[in-house]
Amino acid sequence: MKCLEYTGCDGVMSSESILEYPALFDNSQFYDLDLLASDYISMVEKYPGEADLKNIRSHLHKFLHSGLKIHTDLRDKLSDTKSIDTIKEVVAEMT
Repeated sequence: MKCLEYTGCDGVMSSESILEYPALFDNSQFYDLDLLASDYISMVEKYPGEADLKNIRSHLHKFLHSGLKIHTDLRDKLSDTKSIDTIKEVVAEMT
């Protein structure tokens, strides 16, 4: 029996979970969040103007949360940056 059938729910809210782990519904493998962050940066560059720096920083803080708790210097660098190049440096240092 599927969870929704068991609980009788119409759906599930997963917005925060998806932001923290975008591959949440892919059960085929476990994805490295550092690599997902690199993929995200590639998409940001491929589709310029779709996200501003504030949103990019916010998404990366969620993807890289565990590592940024340890590497507080990179967390601060990511938080304070006004440049996509600096964001790319942080992501590269995390991977």
